[in-house]
This record gives sequence, C-alpha cells and structure tokens, in this order.
Amino acid sequence: MANAKSKSVIVDAILYYPKVFLENRDMGNEHVDRSDTEGVYKVELFLDADNVKKLEEAGIPKKFGAFPTFKDAEHEGKSYKKLTAKRPHLSKYLLDEAGDRKVMGPPLVFDFNAFQEAYKAAGGQGKSDDHITPWTIQDGLIGNGTKAKVRLNIYKGMKATIVTLERIGIVDHVVYETAGNSEWF
Repeated sequence: MANAKSKSVIVDAILYYPKVFLENRDMGNEHVDRSDTEGVYKVELFLDADNVKKLEEAGIPKKFGAFPTFKDAEHEGKSYKKLTAKRPHLSKYLLDEAGDRKVMGPPLVFDFNAFQEAYKAAGGQGKSDDHITPWTIQDGLIGNGTKAKVRLNIYKGMKATIVTLERIGIVDHVVYETAGNSEWF
C-alpha cells in the first residue's frame, strides 16, 4: 500500500460485543475462517450523527461494495448508526523489518478518565502516551453499553479504503455480564 494515505480519527461511541483483548479475539468458527490473520479484534461502535459525519468526512465511504457501511442500531431507546471496527492480529498487507507479516496485536485499551487525570497532574507535560496505563482483560471485560473514545485509522488506497481499530479509551465502563449460562462458553 505504498500509495495509501492514512488519517486518524477519534470518535465518541457506545461499544457492543467488544473482543479487543488477545485472550478473547475472534478466532472464527466453522463459517468464518480467520486463520490467515490469526484472529481479529473487533467491536461494534454505536455512533451519533455527528460522529458518523466525522468519519465520512475523513474518508469512510457510505458503502463498502454493495453494503452500507453504517447500519441502523438502537441503544436505550435512541437511534444510532452502527459500524463494526476491526483489527487483524496478523496483517495481510504490512511487513515487519524481517520481511514477515507484521503482528498488529490488540488495540490499546485504557481508562480515559485516569489518563486525563494523570496528564493534568503532570501539567500537560511530556507525551500523552506516557500517561496511559493499558487496560487488560484482568481489569475486567468490557460490557455492552460502555462509552468510549475510539481512534480509528483510515487508509485510503487506490483500490480500497481500510479502517483499522487502533485505541479504545474507556470513558464509562459497563461491567460485562454473562447470561448465567456457562454452556455458551
């Protein structure tokens, strides 16, 4: 993708079905083969009209092929548009320094409020990443309805637009709850 142009966009979103940790990434099933990427990290982003507009202005097309990019969704009685954001564990296109396919790994997940407090306490000095403490699966799974700031990278190439999930800053965490049926796992 030497001719690709990349742009990062941060949106406010409500998260559904997040599989964003190494331990719970989507490894596929009998209907979906993910062996070529060793799994995919993914989450459904529920977006309001302003955030959809921000993404469209950044270059996300209204359709990917014959299918609409943003689908109708509802959360707590309000209408949203839904976008499934993904990140492959192993890139199909990028190579590392040794010439092997690059391991992308999971997106950076962190407590956005703790980050803001740490950055403010440091007087806004230093790189912002110095004030981020990653959220791990041991800190708790992320439940449906969690509010977050999500950074997506949009790669606009000659033949395709690729949207990649990069970071998730948890603003209002909803604890993940199972339906109480352990047979689902």
